[in-house]
Amino acid sequence: MRVSSTACFFAGRLCGMKVGRRVLVVDDDPGMRALLCRAAEHAGLEAYEAGSLTAALLRAHEVLPIALVTDWDLGDGDGGQLYDLLRDRLGPALPAILLTSRAEELLDSEVAPFLDVLEKPFDLATLLDAFRTLRWRARPKAVSGRALQPVVADILGSSAAEGDG
Repeated sequence: MRVSSTACFFAGRLCGMKVGRRVLVVDDDPGMRALLCRAAEHAGLEAYEAGSLTAALLRAHEVLPIALVTDWDLGDGDGGQLYDLLRDRLGPALPAILLTSRAEELLDSEVAPFLDVLEKPFDLATLLDAFRTLRWRARPKAVSGRALQPVVADILGSSAAEGDG
């Protein structure tokens, strides 16, 4: 079910969300995740974090992000898989940044959907520039939280998604 962008705007306002500024930050390294969240907030984004593909799907269901920043290696999957799953549910124009220490090993087709690819280690100025670009490219998506239920059910089993009314 899709809802209007106006409905999403007012629902987000009622819940205290910065509508149009929610970014999902996914990295299995807690220190890197904290750095990424601080940088996102410094760039004017509201950062929500997750440490794995599964946790990211659950978090995305809660906050309906308008952008994604993800590491490639997530332990239970990769950033490309996560991006595909979220893009299917949140819309094909979901802007995303990929972080990796193995950029030279990835195929062009694996990195092509991403707005930017930052190779670790990267400097803070490059990261902040990427977040600022992401902020301007991201637009609120008119999507119901129910749109992610099939993905969550596939990953965790149907009982996890059924509890959300």
